[in-house]
Amino acid sequence: MYIQLFSIIDFRDKIAIYVYFTGGIMMFTFTKDCLIGIEEIDEEHRRLFELIESTDVALKTATDPVGHALLLINELKQYAVNHFSHEENYMESIDDPELPRQKKEHAAFLEKVNSYSFNSVSEESAKDIILDLLEYLSKWLMSHILGSDILIGQFKKNEKPVVPVFTAEF
Repeated sequence: MYIQLFSIIDFRDKIAIYVYFTGGIMMFTFTKDCLIGIEEIDEEHRRLFELIESTDVALKTATDPVGHALLLINELKQYAVNHFSHEENYMESIDDPELPRQKKEHAAFLEKVNSYSFNSVSEESAKDIILDLLEYLSKWLMSHILGSDILIGQFKKNEKPVVPVFTAEF
């Protein structure tokens, strides 16, 4: 079974964004298309992708897959909280008009991720929950970076207010 969830490919630089689900294997890769031009934020985005990939690999290969994956998911949640704080502080420092929307997106993400519960579930159910969470995380992260975070880099480059692309008005 092969389902392509997301793909952007640039063969000149041998770079590809992909989140593929191929025969039960998801692959998550951070690429240059995810770069917003702010080094600290770009590195944090890269690390979030690495944590998602590590969790998926652990779930499929570790001796205690669920236990290992749960540890990584907890690390991922904490890392996301720290990243959101850094990103929002940066946006505030440059008076980015998109900050209120960004805060809402971050809060909705954390609410969704924290709604997943692994209490009193079988190992098989826990695996299903983790896979569902990984799919949500990867889709959200990709769409958030390419749809929202990229605007932070654009605002910084312009050094003047830009007309926000995604606002409540539009």
